[in-house]
Amino acid sequence: MQFGAETFLRLTLCLLPNLFCCDLRECPRETEHFDFSVRYNMTSFDAGQPIQNIVVNDSHSKSIYLAVRNWLYALNVSLEKTSEVRTGPVGSPECEMCNICETHWEPAGGLEDNNNEVLVFDTFDPYLYNCGSSQHGICYLHNIEHGNLSDVRCLFKEKNNRPDHCPDCVASPLGTQVHVRTESFVTYFFIGATLNSSVAKAYSPKSISMKLLLGSMDGFEFPSKNKSSLTVLDEFLDTYPIDYVYSFSSEDYVYFLTVQKDSTSLKSSYQTRVARLKHGEYEVGNYRELVLECQYEPRRRRRTAAGEETWYNILQAAYLAKPGAHLAEELAVSETDDVLFGVFAESDPQSKDVRSRSALCTYPVKMIDKFIKEGMEDCCVRSEETPKRGLEFYQQMEYCPQS
Repeated sequence: MQFGAETFLRLTLCLLPNLFCCDLRECPRETEHFDFSVRYNMTSFDAGQPIQNIVVNDSHSKSIYLAVRNWLYALNVSLEKTSEVRTGPVGSPECEMCNICETHWEPAGGLEDNNNEVLVFDTFDPYLYNCGSSQHGICYLHNIEHGNLSDVRCLFKEKNNRPDHCPDCVASPLGTQVHVRTESFVTYFFIGATLNSSVAKAYSPKSISMKLLLGSMDGFEFPSKNKSSLTVLDEFLDTYPIDYVYSFSSEDYVYFLTVQKDSTSLKSSYQTRVARLKHGEYEVGNYRELVLECQYEPRRRRRTAAGEETWYNILQAAYLAKPGAHLAEELAVSETDDVLFGVFAESDPQSKDVRSRSALCTYPVKMIDKFIKEGMEDCCVRSEETPKRGLEFYQQMEYCPQS
């Protein structure tokens, strides 16, 4: 199987000047006196433990849904709890939802906690999907038309799944991103899952996959039998982890943002990449990757102690939005264009451990697409040194075809 060339992207960093630098004007003075006796009564909800996922529904019942280990909560706009459902531990008699799926999988230790890895809305119907780390990553569908979580279905059909082929196994306990798209009343899941050799052997989840929800609403299938997924090659599963940080869609494409090594060698630096799949063509032959670089270049160029520029290589968080008038002008895009905002941190050499400095980068999505297209064209242009296709962690090393 052949894939497009791996290409590289370097875009100018745009920072908010009033917040990050004041080299051309006097910085605003801090207020000399503060009144620390003022008390603010803020609306809040205490989940009791770290929040693993949160989504806001503006379309149906104006609700907020958040997930913690073994629990899923629904809140109203006043942050009052309106519904809750226990999602674990599997094996506990108190987890009624755990018994909806007839998997006949018994937890090895008697009880298995459930980390809610995926929490995402359907794009057409009032459904909320959640997929956890337990039960090999299977998913549940909640009908939230009235804001209640108790109307739930299991997305698993036992006869369709086995250890070496499990289309209903979606989430990885190491981390998962899912983006949902609907086409002709069919719901598709675009999935990015972090794997190692242990997870890969347990009902064979995939690194990148596309799955469609069955019309019977009780599981998934691959749109194309052998061409709807990619998995890191066995020899790299434990040495080349791919962390999926964020997913989004724009126009005809679905994108995943990842943190991964810059090569498959053991001594490699980490970088951030954007992976792209085409909506409507559910085969991985259209899979593309691009490196996202984030560098701050102030007018008075700052230097590190070693005299080198600082690169912010580890993506911490991201969000897709439309730019305001000022930012659109700075980026030479329109206010209707999609722009990706990313917060990056600098890491230690050959490590994902981040340092204290961070930066905000902006990337017009149409510019990302432009660089992907140029990289594909460069792969096919005759040159003195034939470029490689890249993606050696997914496929054997191949050279670009030369015309």
